[in-house]
Amino acid sequence: MVTLAIFAALCGAVLAFRFRVAAVVAAIAVVWVAVLFVGVAAGIGGWTIALAMVVTASALQIGYFAGGVARISLASARAGALRRNDAASEEPRRV
Repeated sequence: MVTLAIFAALCGAVLAFRFRVAAVVAAIAVVWVAVLFVGVAAGIGGWTIALAMVVTASALQIGYFAGGVARISLASARAGALRRNDAASEEPRRV
């Protein structure tokens, strides 16, 4: 279950870089169906399947949040670097 949570968190981070929140809702629905089918096919108990669904949905959301924070941090760092480069390349103005 830890592997599933780590994979879901990484997928959530990737979704944060490319898509909006609606994509996470769709991903959670798809993952819930996949976990349900795999759990039933493997003969796992209902409570374990439900726990796997909750853990996976939570990991997707946590990964999405972390990916969003990383995206904002990268964007602000790029903007700061661009400002520094623009300021360094400007010639002093003569009056």
